[in-house]
Amino acid sequence: MEDSEEVEQPQKKKIKVQSSKGDGEGSETKPAHHKEKPKEDKNWKKAESSQAKRTTSQNSSKAKPKSEETTSDDGEPENPPPPAYIPGVPQHKMMVKIKKIWHSKDQLKKSGGDSDKKKKQSLSTPTPTPTPTPTLTPTPTPSPASTNTKQSHPKQSSSKQSSSKQSSSKQSNSQKAKNEEGSESADLPPPKKMEDLGKFNFSIVDLPKRRNEGKDKKEIYDKLHQYFLSSASSTEKSARDDTEKIANLTDDEISKILHDNVPNLDSLYDRTGSTPVLKFICSTYNYGLPLFNGNNAVQAHTVHAVKYIFHKLPTMVPSTRKAMFTRLAESYTACQMEQGRVIDSIYGSLTGRDKTLKEQILNLVDIQKEQVLNQIVNRYNPEAWKTTDDNPKGQIPHIQSSYCVALGPMLGLRGVNAALLDKDRFDVDKRNVAYLKKCFERLFSIEDLIKSLIADINQQKTDADRLIDRQALFNWSKDTEHNNGFDPYCIFYDEDNASLWDKDLGVPTEENQYQPFLHHGSALSILTHLFL
Repeated sequence: MEDSEEVEQPQKKKIKVQSSKGDGEGSETKPAHHKEKPKEDKNWKKAESSQAKRTTSQNSSKAKPKSEETTSDDGEPENPPPPAYIPGVPQHKMMVKIKKIWHSKDQLKKSGGDSDKKKKQSLSTPTPTPTPTPTLTPTPTPSPASTNTKQSHPKQSSSKQSSSKQSSSKQSNSQKAKNEEGSESADLPPPKKMEDLGKFNFSIVDLPKRRNEGKDKKEIYDKLHQYFLSSASSTEKSARDDTEKIANLTDDEISKILHDNVPNLDSLYDRTGSTPVLKFICSTYNYGLPLFNGNNAVQAHTVHAVKYIFHKLPTMVPSTRKAMFTRLAESYTACQMEQGRVIDSIYGSLTGRDKTLKEQILNLVDIQKEQVLNQIVNRYNPEAWKTTDDNPKGQIPHIQSSYCVALGPMLGLRGVNAALLDKDRFDVDKRNVAYLKKCFERLFSIEDLIKSLIADINQQKTDADRLIDRQALFNWSKDTEHNNGFDPYCIFYDEDNASLWDKDLGVPTEENQYQPFLHHGSALSILTHLFL
């Protein structure tokens, strides 16, 4: 009766009733219709439709989808998806570890007819090779899902492939954008020594790009850029005769010249009253003024000006010679700015700073070239300022001489002849010369030259230190035979067209209303008509 109740009672109540004979007998054999009981469960019915769809797709593709978790006989997941992220564990190491575990489990479980068929089928299925990403960073280890030999669901595989392509494209684009912005790659750090430049093969990613001047001005900018960075713009030829004749004087020779022309030289001291001015004049002759140490172009000009004064002034008439030497000596009783101003004033009167407008603008170009060269020297020799006399070739002045000799003839740099006399300079490798030339071309900007020209011309102080003589500009603008059709009226301020001048330029003062006052367009027109 107990056996009959065991059969009839589940049919009436649709529940399982264990036999009272004990766990041993009741668990040994079960009727076959007990396997159909889970289908009558409510939870099973809710998932029946979705399970049927999965089964249909499995039979059609003969493979289980990667995203579906299947269980083995022991109840453990057969192919669980890898976790997206585990805190504290590198992603690529986690992937490799999971891949090894799956491989070992797969070898143990795949035994039998069905497993052999699946194994043959998996071997016949080609594994897609991931496309390498063109980046400088190491390629991460692919995830186990991408190396699984089972064929995935069509929709899921297509979405995963598209997402992987998008991620790889994003990674390459981000790396490309990073290089374009000027940031250094971790695999290719900037060389610490100039000799190491030839060992690297990397583009100029750490330098700013040339400004976008616009299509209408691009041709003019390119022509000006090409002219100013060529031997045609060199001012070395015009000054070669003067520099070759200048001989370096000793301190005793400088002292003799000053004593012959300055009667009260021994009574002149610096503004602290502790050091004779003769000592500082000799120091300036050899090294320049400490005030200009941050600007190599001005410092080089100061040293050259002092040497030229002591070379040229002794040949002048006594009245002029004594007056100028006295003025020079007395300037050292004041501040360094006054000393530099007097030196430049005497030098200008001796060399005739009333040169042509073209030569004056080329001098302005030389200053900008010197600044660009200093940028490159400091960029690739960041520790040079710490170098002592034990390694003179590693010091900034001698590195500048080396770069000047290497680039000067091609780019029209000034000071090549003086740099050739530097006994501590070194020869730059040809591969590095080509790289330095590209850096120089990238950093030299016509826009910066225009701004410098405007800033110099538009100074309103009567005693302003100018590189461009406003009278020379005025004389050239009205010379219709040599100005190549230049409009002479565009150099003056026009109230009716005040929008041409930027707000930061301001307006000319009343005393300078008839003096040249440039804007961007007029400055560009001057360069175009002078040099093109």
